[in-house]
Amino acid sequence: MALTEIHRPSTPRILVVDDDPVTRAFCTKILNQAEYSTLAASGSSDAMWLVTSSADPFNLLVVDVFLPITPELRLSPIQNVYPPVNGDEMVRLMLTTVPELRVLYISSSSHAHLLKEGIHLGSAPFLQKPLEAETFLHWVKTTLEAPPLRLTASHNATSSPDEHAERSSELAA
Repeated sequence: MALTEIHRPSTPRILVVDDDPVTRAFCTKILNQAEYSTLAASGSSDAMWLVTSSADPFNLLVVDVFLPITPELRLSPIQNVYPPVNGDEMVRLMLTTVPELRVLYISSSSHAHLLKEGIHLGSAPFLQKPLEAETFLHWVKTTLEAPPLRLTASHNATSSPDEHAERSSELAA
């Protein structure tokens, strides 16, 4: 895991988690140009390790819904205890330890396809890839200004799909 963080004191810290290196590079480049403090991870194990071991909290998690769940070959002597899981499961696990975390989901699948597959993102905003820089930055800013997500019994990461649609339309207005 190669880590490169552009740290800007007193700016929100954003962690981008996507297994696609092109999407990771695009997101971090756009966020760095907008002067956010950013860090990127290629999978859930690394992301969970970063969030739980960092002295400075992350304010926003930009996460791909579908992350590889097979363990990666590691040449590092550091043992990562976090198992690889999908993006929505990673968010659920992170919210149990970092309740103030805000989340922006991204995926190459449509929201309708995610619902068909039984993946409910609750009230968290969702963007379908390919991402457009201006729209991406708008949703980053909007998500940072919104209250943090909360775990509920009705969904593994946030709340119901109806609340997601309602909140997305409210935020777009």
